Amino acid sequence: MNSYKEHYKQCLKNSKVPQSEQGGFDLYELDLIPQFLTCEEEYKKLILTISQKLNDQFSSLNEDIIEEYNCLRLASYKGIPEILDLVRYVERQVEQKVFHTKVKTEHIHTYRNIFKEDSKTSWVWHYDNCPNEIIKLAIYLNDVTAQSAPMEVLTNEYGYLKYSTSALAHDSDRKTTKMFNNGRSSRIPEEVIADLQERKEYQVTQLVGQRGFNFLFNANIAHRATIPNLGQYRDAIFLYLRPAISKPRRL
Repeated sequence: MNSYKEHYKQCLKNSKVPQSEQGGFDLYELDLIPQFLTCEEEYKKLILTISQKLNDQFSSLNEDIIEEYNCLRLASYKGIPEILDLVRYVERQVEQKVFHTKVKTEHIHTYRNIFKEDSKTSWVWHYDNCPNEIIKLAIYLNDVTAQSAPMEVLTNEYGYLKYSTSALAHDSDRKTTKMFNNGRSSRIPEEVIADLQERKEYQVTQLVGQRGFNFLFNANIAHRATIPNLGQYRDAIFLYLRPAISKPRRL
């Protein structure tokens, strides 16, 4: 078993999960689904609690906060155990609506986007060049407007701009087989974006929404984070989700 697709098939064979009564989505057709989660009362309470505790931590800049170039990042969840409850809530729905197998959350990234003069890393157009069997779910933890750093994607009447991944197997050489050659990852050159817009093939769409707004997406769509206006910010959690044969035990 070498490819990510083969691993997914093995997961389906060994840990099948019934489809949700509300229906589901085809993993390999998935681009971006706004408001993917069914927002029950449990979800609303978790989001409110996490939002308040996270704001306290970001405001205090305590030892659990790492200051990076364009953002603040939460390094430890010991002060906000509700984040793990949220992860379990998300995993149940992704299992039933998308993978139809057990799910593992590979990474939990919790950020506050802050004002800076220029853009680096995720703040430029890119696609992740990750396996199609790994998807992301983003949740806004405050109200996000055009001024407070929404994520941006490229869309047209048919959907989202999405690139093919070279991450087909564990031993794939992603560095030499990616679409573009600039940078350590799959950054999309500015002239490519400019040409797409000039020819009106794609337009920039901002993902704005109130606290709790969420979206599930294949990270090989063209996307970028943005910089908020001075005095504004965006708090968000990004979960990296993949199929699993067995669920890991969390302490």
